[in-house]
Amino acid sequence: MKYSAQEFMEVTIDWMLLRMLGIVNKPINFIALTFFVMFLIYTITSVLPILGEGVIEVKKHMNTDVFRF
Repeated sequence: MKYSAQEFMEVTIDWMLLRMLGIVNKPINFIALTFFVMFLIYTITSVLPILGEGVIEVKKHMNTDVFRF
């Protein structure tokens, strides 16, 4: 993965913080939370460039004369 070191550090820090709060007491909760966080990071890093390209295409086809006062 492209950002595996960053994901590993984020998951580690989140795990330490949640462990201190007492949210992740059972191993299954830790496993589920870890996979959810990794999936969330992966989807954000892969979807944001696609959304950015969509915004650029929309801006190309917009009539900017409408916004001038």
